[in-house]
Amino acid sequence: MSPLSIFSELVMSKRIIKAAIKKHRTSGYTEFTHPDTWDATKIQVIAYEDSDQLGDVIEYCIGVVDVEDLPKFLASQDIVEIDIAEANILVNKWRNTQDVHIADPRAVINALTTDSNENTKVLDPNDPTPGLNKRKPIDVCDYL
Repeated sequence: MSPLSIFSELVMSKRIIKAAIKKHRTSGYTEFTHPDTWDATKIQVIAYEDSDQLGDVIEYCIGVVDVEDLPKFLASQDIVEIDIAEANILVNKWRNTQDVHIADPRAVINALTTDSNENTKVLDPNDPTPGLNKRKPIDVCDYL
């Protein structure tokens, strides 16, 4: 953990929580049941775990709450406080930050509609040429 992250944890006015969310999922519908101390007006959800599993499952979410609201949330056994390092690992895993995305639509369209080998570099997510590239990892500190 970087010195900035350690400092942020010591003085931040917000805290990070991980909450268990009960889901009932069918092929066309998903129903969520949040913990009984959940208050959607007092939490900023950063990421949800989201599997395609059908039926009744428990999945988690990571959220940020004001320090004064933390005791209310922690009154539920389904909610725990976690540190920045754990939150960053889970958020980046669940939000698929390493997925390829289109950074320059015009370059991608040009590469797909021409026969030039030079234009196809933009289709390589590991090439620094604009076009496709990988999303930057998310830092939970940006939400604190």
